[in-house]
Amino acid sequence: MRRTIARSVIIGTCVLFSLAMLVAFFLRSMQPKYKGELALSGLKETTEVLFDQWAIPHIYAGNEHDAYFTLGYIHAQDRLFQMEMLRRIGRGELAEILGPDLLKYDKIFRTLGTHRIGAALAKKLDRQSPEGQAMGAYIAGVNTFITTGPTPIEFRILGIAKRPFEIADSFSIAAYMAFSFVKALRTDPLFSFVQAKLGPNFMVDLMPPEMMTELSLNKDSQPDLLNQPLDVLGKLSLFAQNWSVAPLTSFEGSNAWAVSGKRTRSGKVLLASDPHIEFSAPAVWYEAHIETPQFALYGHYLAGVPVALLGHNTKHGWGITMLQNDGMDFFQETLNPDNSSQVWFKDHWEELATRTEIIKVKDQADIHLEIRSTRHGPIVNDVVDGLKDMKRPIALTWDFLDEDNRVLEAFYELARSENLQAAESAISKVHSPGFNITYANAQGDIAWWVAARFPVRAKSNAGKFILDGSTGEDEHLGYYPFSSHPKLVNPPEGFIVSANQNPFHKHPYQIRGYYNPDYRYQAIRKSLQQKDTNWSVDDIKTIQLETQNVVYKRVLDRLLPILAEKENQSPVDQAIQELLAKWDLRHAIDAIEPTVFHEFLGHLVNLVFRERLEGSFFDAFRKSNRIHDTIVRILENPNSPWWQDKDGKGQQKAWVAAAWTQTLKSLETQLGADPRKWNWGRVHTVEHQHVLGHSKLFAWLVNIGPLAANGSVEVINNLYFLIGSGIHEVRSGPSTRRVIDFVNPLESWGINPLGQSGYFANAHYRDQTALYHQGEYRLQLLDRKALTKAQRLVIRPAGTPSI
Repeated sequence: MRRTIARSVIIGTCVLFSLAMLVAFFLRSMQPKYKGELALSGLKETTEVLFDQWAIPHIYAGNEHDAYFTLGYIHAQDRLFQMEMLRRIGRGELAEILGPDLLKYDKIFRTLGTHRIGAALAKKLDRQSPEGQAMGAYIAGVNTFITTGPTPIEFRILGIAKRPFEIADSFSIAAYMAFSFVKALRTDPLFSFVQAKLGPNFMVDLMPPEMMTELSLNKDSQPDLLNQPLDVLGKLSLFAQNWSVAPLTSFEGSNAWAVSGKRTRSGKVLLASDPHIEFSAPAVWYEAHIETPQFALYGHYLAGVPVALLGHNTKHGWGITMLQNDGMDFFQETLNPDNSSQVWFKDHWEELATRTEIIKVKDQADIHLEIRSTRHGPIVNDVVDGLKDMKRPIALTWDFLDEDNRVLEAFYELARSENLQAAESAISKVHSPGFNITYANAQGDIAWWVAARFPVRAKSNAGKFILDGSTGEDEHLGYYPFSSHPKLVNPPEGFIVSANQNPFHKHPYQIRGYYNPDYRYQAIRKSLQQKDTNWSVDDIKTIQLETQNVVYKRVLDRLLPILAEKENQSPVDQAIQELLAKWDLRHAIDAIEPTVFHEFLGHLVNLVFRERLEGSFFDAFRKSNRIHDTIVRILENPNSPWWQDKDGKGQQKAWVAAAWTQTLKSLETQLGADPRKWNWGRVHTVEHQHVLGHSKLFAWLVNIGPLAANGSVEVINNLYFLIGSGIHEVRSGPSTRRVIDFVNPLESWGINPLGQSGYFANAHYRDQTALYHQGEYRLQLLDRKALTKAQRLVIRPAGTPSI
């Protein structure tokens, strides 16, 4: 008996060991190749790739074709699954691999036609131009890996068949990213509801001043000007809020600034950049250095996109922030009662354009989606729940659907610009999405441009949400020339700051948009004004990591006096108020004050806004970038109508006290009775989710976190979460932090929230995570001499002798 048991144990152990070895061998077979030699068809000459200690490729090629071909191949071996997912969302093909729950997203993007505009932009691209040849070489490199490289494990798990990439896919990915910028689509219905249901007095604290000015130009205009019920706005609001497909990335904000050499320790320009993007796994950016005899660039690339959206070399560098302009309009159309395939425009009936999209759905029959379009764009009723049977359908105009948009070509040219004039010429080709470009060069120039195409809107549509598509009175009247856009070149104060604030404050014309409050902008400016000279790289890093929000002092100045009037306060209550009174307004992991403060804001928002902002509109308010500014305004204005109860009686003190009582109770329940343990890091956490990470079976393997995090909303180290009681789950934050000193651009500084590799079993999947959360940086190298310990991969044309 004992021998039988022993024999069984030995056999079982051997089986488990064999299985473990097979799994290990299988996982190892899919690892990226960092050293050795490859022979690939499609190269003109042999290229060399040196992978530094972070697996960042440094590509040395004899010509640009080979450089971009190699970049495409190397990018695909690390991030092919990420490329595939972004391509599928841009093409509206998620349900085919992820099932019917993703069908609503496919319908949205098929209706918008992002795949069609991708194809149209690719068709207009001159394939013989330098940028056309570079993009074609990149795609060829990607496809060579698809053909010859191992199949990523996610493809096997989800049953994805590998297929070639096209340049059109790169444009479709860019279209999805542009759509993720859109704030107006999520906020317009909210403002329109408040104006129509609650009245203009409630708008004063909600809307930014420049939009109130616009609204006053058309006082007779109502957001439901076409006599539609308010639930239309509610349904459009839900549509706008729910398009994001986590954990695929969307852009949320950003910081960028440049400091003139007159103010720096080195006498050369300093450039800083940290775009704020939704966190996911793998990380958003893929870093790569390409070098030919004629050109070099250290760039940050999105999966499947051949050009760097962030970049620098020894001559110049740039950063981007999102502009937040309103690039969309809703037009309500008038159908012909005798012919539903026609709509009225000015003085005649026009035929609707129709097409049928076939959407494949995993384990279900194909969906045939009929899409109708007018001169104003696709009709969205069929993809917005509850609006399908409206008598007057709504069409969506979006500026990215303009076939003259040359956004990818613009960034290709920007990377090669030799001076300010060339950089400005490249940037002028961006029509959508809207960017702020902050630029610096080795000659000592700093500059900032607003890059987008802005329509001249008719005065009749000021303050309107839904425009009338039948009269012709709300049509765009043309476009403002790029030369009239806001810009700064070598300003006298010696620095430039861009942080999603409204750039049109002092401009001759205003562009409608939902710009962020200027908290980060003012905080960076205040920091840079602290000294006139001697700015260093370390100083810039310190600013990037700042977690203080001085605006919150305005909240405390109103909150604490109200709380001081409370009777029968407990010692704990008094102690916490004293802590807040002394708070330095920073958000460190071990701090108690931010935990209490943001818990209070969550309860206050629920008390004041939830009942009045019905259903979807409350969620829209929580997700808007107006919420913090609104809270500050109403706290400083006890007479704001938001404080009135149903009888019109002001309740500011009562509701503030009630929110405070709820705050202490909920924190005690959630974190325990000892306030000394109410640390910010316990409730402010980041989790980087992989697509497979929604399944508990894979979450432990592919997701990273939750991790305690410094920072907060609208501080310079901007980690965005929704206001509400409980755990503050961070949705987005700095997707990279870059600092470039042009005294030595060969060694700049950067960091990635996770790592270079998109393969969860790779050592570089998360090897920068600890550094990122500790506020550390690593070198971004342009100097081959510094790559002494790099792994070397030689890629030669197929058919040539081995080296």
